[in-house]
Amino acid sequence: MSVLPSPNPPLSPYRADIDGLRALAVLAVLAFHAFPHILPGGFIGVDVFFVISGYLISGILLSQNQSNTFVLWDFYTRRMRRIFPALILVLLACWAFGWFVLLADEYAQLGFHLASSAGFIANLVYWSEAGYFDAAAQTKILWHLWSLGVEEQFYLVWPVFLAMAFAKHWQIGRLLIVIIICSFAMNVLTIANNPSASFFSPQTRFWELACGALLAYLHHYRHHYRHQPAPLLLHLKWWGLVASSLGLVLLVSGMVILSPSHVFPGWWVLLPVAGSVLLIGAGKGNWINQKILAFKPLVWIGLISYPLYLWHWPLLAFAQILEGNTPSEMTRLGLLALAFLLATLTYYCLEKPIRSQAPNKKLATRLLAAMLITALLGLVTYWNGGFASRVTQFDKISKASGQWDYPGKLENFFFEGQTYRRQASQNPETTLWIGDSDAEQYYVRLDELIQKSPSTTNSIVFATGHGCAPIPASAAASTLTQSHCTGLLERALRYAGSHPEVSNVVITGLWPQYMPPNTNQWVLNGGVDKLASERLINYIKQLRAMGKTVYLILAIPTGLEFDPKYLIERNIRNWPQIFAIKAGGLSWEMVQKRFGLMQTELNQIANRAGAIAINPMDFLCNASECPSLDRNGEPIYKETGHLRPNFVRYQANFVDITGQTKALK
Repeated sequence: MSVLPSPNPPLSPYRADIDGLRALAVLAVLAFHAFPHILPGGFIGVDVFFVISGYLISGILLSQNQSNTFVLWDFYTRRMRRIFPALILVLLACWAFGWFVLLADEYAQLGFHLASSAGFIANLVYWSEAGYFDAAAQTKILWHLWSLGVEEQFYLVWPVFLAMAFAKHWQIGRLLIVIIICSFAMNVLTIANNPSASFFSPQTRFWELACGALLAYLHHYRHHYRHQPAPLLLHLKWWGLVASSLGLVLLVSGMVILSPSHVFPGWWVLLPVAGSVLLIGAGKGNWINQKILAFKPLVWIGLISYPLYLWHWPLLAFAQILEGNTPSEMTRLGLLALAFLLATLTYYCLEKPIRSQAPNKKLATRLLAAMLITALLGLVTYWNGGFASRVTQFDKISKASGQWDYPGKLENFFFEGQTYRRQASQNPETTLWIGDSDAEQYYVRLDELIQKSPSTTNSIVFATGHGCAPIPASAAASTLTQSHCTGLLERALRYAGSHPEVSNVVITGLWPQYMPPNTNQWVLNGGVDKLASERLINYIKQLRAMGKTVYLILAIPTGLEFDPKYLIERNIRNWPQIFAIKAGGLSWEMVQKRFGLMQTELNQIANRAGAIAINPMDFLCNASECPSLDRNGEPIYKETGHLRPNFVRYQANFVDITGQTKALK
């Protein structure tokens, strides 16, 4: 039994409405990246691209396999002609511009990301980097190419799989359904415990392209049986309009309702995928597809959508780096206009001429060689540390920004299913650290004490989680919703109670993340929490009742003014010498204005609960200011909210008391 009925259906004619759908997708992505408050769910445009790609490419593959004209090398040759020219141009342009405007650590990172993008594994690299201390996505110049990695990984296996299915007469429709169910299930099951994996993993994303492939299969199948009785629904003239209307509603709803705070992809990804399937499946003859999606200006944007997608993000990311903050609205509008100009030139001067050439091995070989050279250029940049000799005078700042030494020598162990970390000294007494990344930043000082005085320094255990507010019954920080935070403090309390060797407990957090500046109100999980202080007090009292000495470490001053990169002023108007040094840190008056109420609240919590308060500002600040550089001219911070490991290890002696066995009577 053949996989698809014969005679072979012809390739589908060009559909302008699909280019219009491409335009909606890329415009949504551009709007989200430039003005996220206007279209908070615009990121789902990438999922629309996945469905469109699966539909169009699979339609070609199905026809070629059915007519026995499929050749694997020809397929990849076409992919190279389609993908490589614009991609190589953008990658090389980013590398060249980065030479002049990036510090050594930034340029080394760009080199690594350039190589991974050229190798179409960017999604896997960003997956491995994902985490609280990963550089902000806004400054990852090639971050958007993760989606291209997913797509090309799909086409690395799908054509081979499809050819095998034809050869062995497998039922392709059923196989695609199995792929969709399994991949979608992996997405849903992974999202709770590992959202980064669900977002970047090809296995959890393949089902989106497979939905487009299934739609292409059904199109071919229906084409053959066009002379046979169709289901009643397909006889109804308004069926296409209903399907396209529902698809458009789902798509627009997703763009408006969703935001980065939603756990995505998960179940929410059904909105863009189902919407795209309905819009494509409705055909080009209904009013929405014919009058809206096939609107000529939209179709033109769809034609340049690929280079437009490639160009827009590097422009915004470079602007973010140059400005040191989010660029103004006018700047972002100008950058989008520039992206359209560059995309138009790329399409008409490079992409279209190469795509119009007849397939030949010489062209494919040249494109492949150019991509390999581009990847090698990225690797050399990474291996050479971003060619630090370009900006030797700023080497200290580059090194500070890249430092983070947790978990270091700590070994993992499990308590009630939660991953804890510990490091033993010769002293059996133990200090238990509870909190978020702010607690983790102090690890290196404790490691230093254990190395120097193992017999008099407590062993350490970290019951911490990045982004986890150290407030009982608070699942996570207001900006991070992660499952590993749930029940963290309750388990830590049980651990302290069941382990008598725990003599000291330290509680700390990135307090300004949970208490906005100039207030003493807790903002947790998106709302004001008036009982948070009382819950923290009761929590500390429970630890005190166990005989534990409890330390509450107050806030360190935070803000853009402490980021080492803030010390670097980049003025593109001074090209090519764009770098200059400016002052950092905050005046004591500004620190008190910004954090005074919060520090007072934390002090009162410690006093009422019977904890020992440690105020880092007493050590980090002087009578006039809280500086961003230490007495040796080295950066104190690694970024806006965390201290540099080198500073903590050798100068943060205010936490030393927590490593001494000294019960509070």
